Amino acid sequence: MVRPRAQDLAAGHRYEEAKQAYFPFNRLIQEDPPTRTTLASLASRAAAHGRDVFITINNKAEGSAPCSVEKLAATIVACPGPDTAAQGVSMPKTR
Repeated sequence: MVRPRAQDLAAGHRYEEAKQAYFPFNRLIQEDPPTRTTLASLASRAAAHGRDVFITINNKAEGSAPCSVEKLAATIVACPGPDTAAQGVSMPKTR
């Protein structure tokens, strides 16, 4: 699970500060491509190993959860295929 702490929201914004800065949450205000790329890579590798993947996105992450979801989905689609994504990666088995 990857989850930013409230004090780590978008360049040090606190929850209420981010809420005020990003309202009305209809566009990306402060994109975070490194985190998006990391999440996409982890999701792609986990799915390639048959693992279920769930990612929760909040408006306060980049400014608009729906827009963040669209960008993340596009990044996941652009990830290398299962053969190349799984090279050198060992995913632990659960139950």
